[in-house]
Amino acid sequence: MSHPVPDEVSRIQAMLSEANLTSASLGQMYDSLMNLFNAACVVNDTSGMENLREQIHGVIDNILDSNATIYMLTRQLMGAIGRG
Repeated sequence: MSHPVPDEVSRIQAMLSEANLTSASLGQMYDSLMNLFNAACVVNDTSGMENLREQIHGVIDNILDSNATIYMLTRQLMGAIGRG
């Protein structure tokens, strides 16, 4: 029975760890932007709301990309371990 190459598993684990940190950071950024957006709504700052809305959409796109990366890396890790 062959075992997965430790370097491959370690490399994927490191990339997965980094992707998880990125995802957590993006989640915090989203929360902060939503708080600012809500404050802009309270004071009826329409230009601020529009600017924040665009930023929020950008962060959401990045969150979706990050989640796809996590899914892909998890599948790669499972495959590398399964080959062992």
